[in-house]
Amino acid sequence: MNNRIPSVINSLLLEYESKIKNSFGNKIFGVYIYNSVALGAFDINKSDIDFITILNGEFTNEEIVRLNTIHRELNNKFKYAKRMEGMYITVGKVGKTNADITPYIYFANNRLHDYGYYDVNYVTWWTLKNNGIGINSPDVNNLKLNFDWRAADDFTDSVRRVFERHIIG
Repeated sequence: MNNRIPSVINSLLLEYESKIKNSFGNKIFGVYIYNSVALGAFDINKSDIDFITILNGEFTNEEIVRLNTIHRELNNKFKYAKRMEGMYITVGKVGKTNADITPYIYFANNRLHDYGYYDVNYVTWWTLKNNGIGINSPDVNNLKLNFDWRAADDFTDSVRRVFERHIIG
């Protein structure tokens, strides 16, 4: 496991990655951690654990039920599993913002949400590209995150939201 991941959440993330890959096989491209953990700013008392699981294809309804079961199992076993927040994004949506993609599955507020919008913006992709941590996954550079984040209309709003969420709390 990457030494940038705090030991208190190391086992949780390894088990998450293992369960996801064992359950869905080749449908999973990779599991990545970004934001406070990847930036070295994880606060044991208040930080969430931001993840992006990149998919090679959309989940079926049956697979969504299995995914929900995985999150419930993790919540029952690990104290910090309730702080996981992340998206299940297909490879074709990587590098794009909510405005440019169809709804996706995400996990937030201790609940799996099927098909909506969450935290996909240019700051998400910039942070992943420059600081992301793959968990037994292809290197972040394999994601081909080539975008002009400075030219994005929603960049300023994205920065403000990340600042409010992670800095102000």
